[in-house]
Amino acid sequence: MELKNQYDGNYICNGYRIRPGNPTESIVNNIEAFNTVNATTLLKSGFGDYFSYNIQIEVTTNTITVGGVSCFKVNATPVNASGTIVGAMFTTFTGDPLTPPAIPTNPTEINYYNPVTKTFVLNCYYVSGAGNRIMYEVDTLQ
Repeated sequence: MELKNQYDGNYICNGYRIRPGNPTESIVNNIEAFNTVNATTLLKSGFGDYFSYNIQIEVTTNTITVGGVSCFKVNATPVNASGTIVGAMFTTFTGDPLTPPAIPTNPTEINYYNPVTKTFVLNCYYVSGAGNRIMYEVDTLQ
């Protein structure tokens, strides 16, 4: 029997993906599987409807307060099918792939897991020939 970590499961995903020169691709109520890698790490397939890359999500023991709730910071790393890193997470975020990230209004509300709502908030990008592709998701356990 395969052991699963406490974050393993199906999540309802809402957010968007931005590709330069293309309309923003909305993600609305997609059901997406987060699968156990180890006790604190998950692998999530794709960015919304884009499945060429995955996101490796490590839940850390570091905490931040978001909306009055103590949340765990996460490391969210885009990887390809062989596990090679193809991007990174934003630590600051503008929502514009052509503009370098700037300090957001709420700088602590970038990449985290809320244990009360069982929700991940992920801000990542991956690199392609046409520039950075941005992904923003709010993933809530079903």
